[in-house]
Amino acid sequence: MKNIFAFLAILAITVSCGGNEDYYNIEGYAQGGTYRITLRSDLKKCKELQEGVERILADIDNSISGYNPSSALSMFNGNFNGNNEGPCHTSDSGVAGSGMSGSEVPGRNPILTDIFALSERIYRECGGYFDVSSGALFDAWGFGFKEGTFPDMADIDSIMDFTGMDKIIFRDGRLVKTDPRVTLNFNAIAQGYTCDIIAGYLAGEGITDMLVNVGGEIFCRGVNPSGKEWTIGIDAPIDGNMVAGEKLQTVIEIPVSENGTGVVTSGNYRKFYIKDGKKYSHTVNPKTGLPVEHNLLSATVISDNASAEAILALADGPGITDGTEVTDSTGMADGTGKATDAGIGKCTALADALATYMMVVGVEESIAYVQNHPGIEAVLIYEEDGAIKTWMSEGVIVSGEK
Repeated sequence: MKNIFAFLAILAITVSCGGNEDYYNIEGYAQGGTYRITLRSDLKKCKELQEGVERILADIDNSISGYNPSSALSMFNGNFNGNNEGPCHTSDSGVAGSGMSGSEVPGRNPILTDIFALSERIYRECGGYFDVSSGALFDAWGFGFKEGTFPDMADIDSIMDFTGMDKIIFRDGRLVKTDPRVTLNFNAIAQGYTCDIIAGYLAGEGITDMLVNVGGEIFCRGVNPSGKEWTIGIDAPIDGNMVAGEKLQTVIEIPVSENGTGVVTSGNYRKFYIKDGKKYSHTVNPKTGLPVEHNLLSATVISDNASAEAILALADGPGITDGTEVTDSTGMADGTGKATDAGIGKCTALADALATYMMVVGVEESIAYVQNHPGIEAVLIYEEDGAIKTWMSEGVIVSGEK
């Protein structure tokens, strides 16, 4: 899982290198790390976009941060109103362009309901191996919002009794628990989701060439400052490689896509702990309640918007729609992953979730998934007989920039 959501609004705009003064960087700190947006625009417009990005980051923090005690998610997890129902207010500021004030729609935080609806679709798509209702499991192992206590099997069995996406339903547009003990954790999808929300906002403002990087999760569209495909480095998944981009396994090119592409890597080589000489991965299998034990070191997933929309449409089901309209306040999709008028869907959120799914199921099932889903590409790095090996799907383009 990812340690996210310590929001600090420190932003800067700088002219990018390469002699192309129409490309600018918006950068700062958010979600427990850094973010950087490279885009083609004029300086005046870029400063306006900076303000919009800041509002979006603040609203996402106020909606789905498990580290913000006043967020909608924290209140939902804590059963603050005593009746297992979702929060009685939206965020204070409202996402840019939402037109919603802090308490206008009781219990219908648009970001919380949207990301839950999206997560439920992916839960079905992944056969239950991606499960945001397993917050209590992540907490128990120390990879969630609380310090873990190293649970024994009795603890795990007890927690498993109140995890599962069936423990939460939509009622009149509000998330409602069927068991008050269940807690949500969106760390495995939130940064990719944030990329898509920001990209949708920028696209709506007329930006066609951009790279949005939130904590290493990436959305890219159009061309880079050199007028070529965006290139993405994949870190070598080795112990001690703690600085992103310092030691690369490979560099890939992302084909120019009109509506953009999400690129996300998940791995176990930076977040783990050792107890009694045994290494415990931060990736927890929601079906067993235990940290995974296999030879997959990292999974990089590449998904364009068209492929993401098709996959999420097939994953629809009765759990999402109870006659309630579920929309987020940015004008993005309604949990379906469908592209908006600006052409941006939820491809990075899907890539984020699929990368986590692959880290749960391991190499063989990950390869099978990619081969059965045209449009989804992957780079899998794994250990075999003491050597580091790489599997790439046919559509992955290796760059010569490493």
